[in-house]
Amino acid sequence: MDDELQFKCAYPDKLSRGMKDMIQNLPPVVCGAEISVIDNDEACDRALAEISGETMLGFDTETRPSHKAGESYPVSILQLASEKKAWIFRLSKLEGKLKEIFSILENPRITKVGVGVSGDLKGLRKLCDFKDAGFEHIEKLVEKLPLNYTGLRNLTAVFTGMRLSKSAQMSNWAADTLTRKQVEYAATDAWISLLLYREIEAVLREKRYLVMPERPPEPTPFSFGRFLRKCARTVMRTLRFENAHCK
Repeated sequence: MDDELQFKCAYPDKLSRGMKDMIQNLPPVVCGAEISVIDNDEACDRALAEISGETMLGFDTETRPSHKAGESYPVSILQLASEKKAWIFRLSKLEGKLKEIFSILENPRITKVGVGVSGDLKGLRKLCDFKDAGFEHIEKLVEKLPLNYTGLRNLTAVFTGMRLSKSAQMSNWAADTLTRKQVEYAATDAWISLLLYREIEAVLREKRYLVMPERPPEPTPFSFGRFLRKCARTVMRTLRFENAHCK
């Protein structure tokens, strides 16, 4: 098919304040995968066996937020998701399994995709050192379009037309028991990362996109009074110049 006849999506090169406000009115993302919370060795073994058969996973982490200067906490949650299942690893309850869990992050045959991956990996290495492999950064795909914004929420809105809730982001991820809202939030972030990566990759591969520049400022409407004032200032500058040279 001729390139000019192909359907192309138009994406804004920047997100204005108005566009960001519009995100609030989009339908919410609902995780379409089965969710499994992994908080003991037996469940961990089952999860690792399941994940070993995957070729691509959405990736994310969650950490208990700090509210004081100099205060920090270790990564609490590692999320991995396929289209059909999301695994929520509670790392503080799996200290004896960290090396096995992180072997997934070292496996180049399983592609892991996400937003802000570098920071997540840095936090995970503080728990157990490993050499990451097979990671793809969604931000690097976006640069190829190119778009001047990142962030999982913004990109989800632009490429899927859905709103990603961040209401549980600042909750206590180190709590003894996670709430249903926390579990769904964590699973959704990893799951939507996978769907988002595949969508952007397809858009690039099929060249079905246009990048729309930010709208230029509207021209100032003509004002006769402003025109007269400008003429008067020009006349006064001319008179001052002539008077200065006549003296």
